[in-house]
Amino acid sequence: MTADIFTQARSAKLFKPEPIAQETLDTLIEWVKWSPSESNSWPFRVVFVQSESAKARLLPLVAEGNQTKVESAPVIAILSYDEKFTDHLPTLAPHLPTPSYFDTLPAEAREFAMLRSANLQAGFFMCAARSLGLDCGPLAGFDREGVNQEFFADSSWRASFLCMLGHADPEATYPRGARLDTQDWVRFE
Repeated sequence: MTADIFTQARSAKLFKPEPIAQETLDTLIEWVKWSPSESNSWPFRVVFVQSESAKARLLPLVAEGNQTKVESAPVIAILSYDEKFTDHLPTLAPHLPTPSYFDTLPAEAREFAMLRSANLQAGFFMCAARSLGLDCGPLAGFDREGVNQEFFADSSWRASFLCMLGHADPEATYPRGARLDTQDWVRFE
């Protein structure tokens, strides 16, 4: 069963009109909070868009070709990162000196470290969602700055990508795409 979240899962394009129980989202949150990040820095943030009013705010910011997909999803997670993640290091990583090494990095290196950890955690988010029986539809086709203004105007959070959640409509699920042969993407040295 565990391997199925890798071997059988597909990126969902359209969803059945079945709601996701709050209990399922609560379990997802509980599981994801244990995901790894560099020095336990935890830059990952999530906004669950599920109310009709929140969806109405999000929909105009989604590329036209993706709007039907987003409309069909019972929940859209805005997978994000907090540019002020180091503010939480005294709690999350008391072993680090103050200021932390993140604060002494050049801006580009600090941003790379933040995005690396947040996107690692986003991968764990999708694996956890699949483990809970949800289908995921990761989506980059949206106005990122528009989402930042609409959902994060008064915060240091910034959108990375969207992840539609729900139960996929099997008639709208593509067959599994090809994968590279092992020798084309793995080296043993």
